[in-house]
Amino acid sequence: MLVLDNINSVSDVITNSSSELFVINDKNTTLDHLKNIINPILDGYYEPFVFNLDTFRKWVESSEEDNSTDIDACFQTIYDWFIDLEYPSGLTYYIRDTLYKLRLEDYIKLENSLLKELYAELIKKYDTNYPSYKEIEAFLQTYDEDKINKIIDYLLNTNFEYDIRKLNGKIILLSEDENSISCSRKFNRSEFAEDSDVFQWLEHNFNITYYHLG
Repeated sequence: MLVLDNINSVSDVITNSSSELFVINDKNTTLDHLKNIINPILDGYYEPFVFNLDTFRKWVESSEEDNSTDIDACFQTIYDWFIDLEYPSGLTYYIRDTLYKLRLEDYIKLENSLLKELYAELIKKYDTNYPSYKEIEAFLQTYDEDKINKIIDYLLNTNFEYDIRKLNGKIILLSEDENSISCSRKFNRSEFAEDSDVFQWLEHNFNITYYHLG
């Protein structure tokens, strides 16, 4: 999934599972300019669109399992990757994901004392470093509301990687299948494939900062 800046520039590029995140730093690149460059060279992606957080939140609240449009597929991928701390379940997802990523010794290094305290009490309550999503959700429902609000305020002012607010107002280009952009058949048949891969080509054209996802 490629995430591009607002309509007037290109900023972030994200790919699907086991794929890559790019930050494109060329603010002079417009959406039309991007399309004109990538359409003849790449395939395997959905039609680009501007991500609107309010629209996405309405989709989360009203989404039905039988939705099958392209925008549903794009929103579902974003929902799977990114966390909305201002949405009711966001803190639960954040804590669950963090618990799975952090080693036990990392907890004592947390800068926020309330978050550190929450993790310690959570682990103690369930006697495991990896409580389930339902256990975390139940724990948060009985936890001190004032402490939770302060933790959310703290997290909203940190720059964690999968903050969904980073996508708001940006153009999204999402791969249709796993690695379908990086393994683009159209690119592999192009003249550019002789000297570079997809990511090198994107870096050359859009001044990209690259991150690996998955």
